[in-house]
Amino acid sequence: MTAPEINVWIPVLAALAGALIGSVSPVVVGLVNARAESRRERLRLAVQMAIKDHKDLMAVAREKAQKLGVGIAVPPISAVLAYHVEILEAFERAGTLEPADLTAVGARAKASYKALAGDKPDEL
Repeated sequence: MTAPEINVWIPVLAALAGALIGSVSPVVVGLVNARAESRRERLRLAVQMAIKDHKDLMAVAREKAQKLGVGIAVPPISAVLAYHVEILEAFERAGTLEPADLTAVGARAKASYKALAGDKPDEL
C-alpha cells in the first residue's frame, strides 16, 4: 500500500470505530440501569415485607404479653429488614432457596437480634 491509500483508510476505520463505540455504549448503560433497577426493586420489596412482618411480630408479642402478663421483645424493624434483604439476595443469587440457606440466614438473624438486645450472640 502506498501512502495515499493508507490515508484513505484512516478516516474509514475511524468512522467505523466511532460507530461501534456509539452503538455499544447504550447497551452498556442499559445493562447498568437494569441492574440498578433490579436492586432498587428488591430493596423496595424487602421494605414492604419487613413492615408487614414487623407488624405481625408486634401483634403476636402483644397477644403473648396479654396472656402471660410479661413484656415480649420484638426485634427492631431494621433487623427485620436486614433479614428480608438477605433472603431476597440469596434467592436472586441461587434462583432457589434450600433449607440450608434458610437455616443459615435464620441463624444470622437470631444472632443479630440477640446482639441488638445486648446478649452475647452464639457462635455461627
